[in-house]
Amino acid sequence: MKILHVAETIKGGVATIMRQLVMEQQDTEDEVLCIVPRQQLSELVGVREHVLSPFNRTGRNTMSLFLLLFCFLRVVLNKKPDVIHLHSSFAGFLCRLALPIIFVFYHPKVIYCPHAFAFLMDIPVYKKRVYAFIERMLEKVTDKTICVSEYEYREAIKWGLNPERLVIIYNGVQDPLIVTQKSPYKYANKKNILFVGRTDHQKGFDHVLNITNLLSQNEDIHITVIGDYVIEYKSLPVYGEKITYIGWLKYEDIAPYFFHATVLLMPSRWEAFGLVAVEAQSYGLPVLAFERGSLPEIIINGVTGFLVDYGDIKGFSTVICDKNLDFWKTMSERSYDNYSKNFKSCFMTQKVSSLYREVIK
Repeated sequence: MKILHVAETIKGGVATIMRQLVMEQQDTEDEVLCIVPRQQLSELVGVREHVLSPFNRTGRNTMSLFLLLFCFLRVVLNKKPDVIHLHSSFAGFLCRLALPIIFVFYHPKVIYCPHAFAFLMDIPVYKKRVYAFIERMLEKVTDKTICVSEYEYREAIKWGLNPERLVIIYNGVQDPLIVTQKSPYKYANKKNILFVGRTDHQKGFDHVLNITNLLSQNEDIHITVIGDYVIEYKSLPVYGEKITYIGWLKYEDIAPYFFHATVLLMPSRWEAFGLVAVEAQSYGLPVLAFERGSLPEIIINGVTGFLVDYGDIKGFSTVICDKNLDFWKTMSERSYDNYSKNFKSCFMTQKVSSLYREVIK
């Protein structure tokens, strides 16, 4: 079986998922191919060079999208994959628009994983309707759409997608790396609150700043931010010694931060899955998040972390202040158990492989 993975951009969660799938598939009798941005190849550590068919991407612009489309058509018509696995909305939109051309020559099976439908965003209803309409139209050339949580599955049905073409497969993450380094935190004896993600609206970075304000008088608490800076925060606010900004790190470099942190802070406005929460739990790190989107499927309230009512910023600061270091440590083993029973990489890769074989029967 020939499998083609396609993504318009992979930095972050998409890279994590694609890397695990491809590394598993390249060691089987199947032939696997990848179309990804040349500028992001470093995100696919461990993927063999012959698997990759990169295109040049300078941003989300007309030329980059044209180069993706050209690369997609060239690879598909030359290699004729049995299964085309499209990752995220832009690749899903652009490549599925091109499928009628490909269907003239042959008919591959098409798997699409939006990694969060656009209509899940915190946007006006009329925009949600437009995105849902596009998904319903493109569903006609899609054999199966992977929803990464029950929440995403329910929302897809709510917005008119055909449940017979939907399948739920939870994302998984690799086994945690062995961490031998000392704590990377400036203040190892404090409660080290970790935020991992883009400093944007979706990830709730403004909530992180508001929580920091509420905690400003608590000298035993420090917040560390790891992730890409976005346009709305060209200049990140400075809170004296209360926040440390690290910037973007590779997964292996984040591992010591997960391992030595007290709790992961995740005030996201929407999440189709919440991959960072699973990565944190794989290191035994409990998670503090809004009771929002898919996060109640990942975090067991009071067992592997806490879920706070959406918008209750004070609730975050109250939990952080009220629980001491020893309390958070008691959640470590249960957090890891939740990961190992539900979200290991092998569970995801096996289910995706079974899905491929199901659609090509």
